[in-house]
Amino acid sequence: DTLTIDIPDVPALFGDNIKVRILGIDTPEMKSSCEKEHILAVSAKELVYTITRDYPYVTLLNTQRDKYFRILANVQTSKGDLATILLENGLAVRYDGGTKEKNWCE
Repeated sequence: DTLTIDIPDVPALFGDNIKVRILGIDTPEMKSSCEKEHILAVSAKELVYTITRDYPYVTLLNTQRDKYFRILANVQTSKGDLATILLENGLAVRYDGGTKEKNWCE
């Protein structure tokens, strides 16, 4: 649920390697001790890579900060809204920033 992006025409200090969390979703964690969750996380990462591989530009919409001051945004790609694509592929659940309810290991 996090992308690392570079923002063109912005000095590197502010625009390179910026982490952006996808607004409204939660995805499996790569660092999970549960093998099932880790496999799903790898699948989500591969899907995002496939979507952005040929057209590596994204548009950030509805940008905001979460409770930890991280950047949140709707992420639009040439294939559509990234959150919607992950949800449709079973690789994300809706998340409003509160308590996480999904157990990816079940």
